[in-house]
Amino acid sequence: MRPRTRHDYEGIFRNHIEPHLGAPAVGEISTATVQQWRAQLLDRGMGENRATKVYRLLRAILNTAVDDGMIKRNPCRIKGADREREGARPVASVPQVYALADAVPPRFRALVLLGAFTSLRWGELINLRRIDVDLVDGILGVTRTLIERDDGTLDDGHTKSDAGIPTVSVPVLVLPDLAAHIAEHVGDEPTAYVFLGELGERLRRSNFRRATQWRATVQKVGLPADLHFHDLRHTGNQLAAEAGATTRELMRRMGHSVDRRPAHDQRAARGHPRAGRTRQLPARDHLHGAAPGRPVPLADRLHHRRRTGPAPPRARPQHPINRSRALTGGSGAGAVALLGGRSWSRRRPGGFP
Repeated sequence: MRPRTRHDYEGIFRNHIEPHLGAPAVGEISTATVQQWRAQLLDRGMGENRATKVYRLLRAILNTAVDDGMIKRNPCRIKGADREREGARPVASVPQVYALADAVPPRFRALVLLGAFTSLRWGELINLRRIDVDLVDGILGVTRTLIERDDGTLDDGHTKSDAGIPTVSVPVLVLPDLAAHIAEHVGDEPTAYVFLGELGERLRRSNFRRATQWRATVQKVGLPADLHFHDLRHTGNQLAAEAGATTRELMRRMGHSVDRRPAHDQRAARGHPRAGRTRQLPARDHLHGAAPGRPVPLADRLHHRRRTGPAPPRARPQHPINRSRALTGGSGAGAVALLGGRSWSRRRPGGFP
């Protein structure tokens, strides 16, 4: 378990589980008790996604009690309480990313561009060292991340999940900015950190927000004030989706082991609403008695496929250069140029364009 994850779990247990459920014996905790406890958390103003994380930790603890034979059945049986709701986060366009990079102090320009176009997390970027950067091949080695605890201490840790990848490719349009940053702001020793604060200290989120006047700066370039640095990574992911990346490739790109957010970026790239179990049928679906465009339940669709075989392959999406003109302000460079001057393909030894 990562140190940051352990730290978060300890805080959740100390603040939200132990005060309410620590007194009764494990065998005395019923489903009704869990329901009442969760309702109290929500009534006190806890957000649903936060309550979901707290509930999942309690369920994991009680699953251990089941495995150890202390209880026969886990009382955490609230339907849907373990699922986080996908919230709509702002996604910056390419012109907005470059406007933001121009607006922040010059020493943070490359950090903003890498955050947007490599889809790396804050901790992964801040923990980069000179030895991790290959400017010739445009490769970053990403094996460690920086963990900032609530008490202010900093710890080195592994990347977030097993889906993390050891190398990522830097888009060719960003390489000159990265090279200029290293020449001006990074020491000569191989272990020198690529991104530091204005006084040469390890860069913290609070120091970065203060130095960049983050809220005012993002509003100045036309982005919402609640934009997080973490939101920038979805710009690059959406560009990859525009260039034809599959969900699995997007998951590898972002270091995700679940596909909730990559699928959201794919839908955003296609301009489609969230798909449900009832879908609009293409013209071929009139074969099983439905008029073209009429919604047909999934069960009927599967029954039709069992009788007639798999559907023919869908047409390839429009060329990513043309589809990305709106993202690039009509410049014509497109997602392919921003992602390395080529259409989507996996780059060995595990990178991506």
